[in-house]
Amino acid sequence: MLKKLTVTAALVLGIVAVPAAAHADPAPPSKCYSGQMTGGSGDGGFARCNAGYGWVRVRIECWNDYSKKVTYYGTWVSPNKDSFAWCNSRYPNLGKIGYQKKSL
Repeated sequence: MLKKLTVTAALVLGIVAVPAAAHADPAPPSKCYSGQMTGGSGDGGFARCNAGYGWVRVRIECWNDYSKKVTYYGTWVSPNKDSFAWCNSRYPNLGKIGYQKKSL
């Protein structure tokens, strides 16, 4: 009886000790791009990702006439949505446009 109980206990413990299958992290934002916008309120930029999970936001550089630069960021948005940022009257000249991504 003791041998049978020991074997059964070992089998039960062996099944419990098997690790669970690993889960892959969701894919980060991908198929991303940024671009320039020109409108009545000045120049700006947008960014968008069309796939993946996480967030993206636009990053633009704006310059004034004295070669001083500031960086503006749009709001973090999920894929398939646009993030916007605009230069203002103090720094009206649009420079580089890009984006930042954040995974889940």
